[in-house]
Amino acid sequence: MSLQVITELDFQWSQYCYNLGAGFVSQKVLHAIGWTGEGYFWLPVPGLVAWYYNAKGDVMGERVWSNLLLVNLIDIILIAGSKYFFKRQRPVYEASNKTAVFLGPDMHSFPSGHTSRAWTIALVLSHLLPGTPIPTFAFIWAITVTASRLLLGRHYIGDLLGGVVLALINFKIFTTIGPVGALSALWPFGEKFLLRKM
Repeated sequence: MSLQVITELDFQWSQYCYNLGAGFVSQKVLHAIGWTGEGYFWLPVPGLVAWYYNAKGDVMGERVWSNLLLVNLIDIILIAGSKYFFKRQRPVYEASNKTAVFLGPDMHSFPSGHTSRAWTIALVLSHLLPGTPIPTFAFIWAITVTASRLLLGRHYIGDLLGGVVLALINFKIFTTIGPVGALSALWPFGEKFLLRKM
């Protein structure tokens, strides 16, 4: 099967899912779900929450959120590089893709950054918090975020699959270098800005 045939099938199936979802899923709900996977949210929030746990002296909370900050930094690099390299245009059947404001490489469609981010977070939580219900909820969230990007017409199915593959690569990098123990491992200004010295 040639790349052209795969691309055409990707377009057709993606548009079918988009049209199917338009009839019974609220756009407001889909946008709200999609927002939970935004990089503008997941870049600053883990650092702030890790700093909060550092101030409280909660080692486990600081460790979890410090590692979420780490993988989101890696995710941004992987996503930006991939989108710049492939430069696939967003679905033409969604009119708002022509008028929406996308920053930098985000104007491109492949791979899906929301998908990569959500699945990376779910994988990392399953690694850091095994035996708790949190990873289960994280994977359910990752599935809904992924589906929202397809039903909103922001991405093709191929973009979503690419996002999952990128999440697996990110997770492999994360487990290879090893989880960081605390926020101080990522903090470029030294420990004087942290409320609890390590």
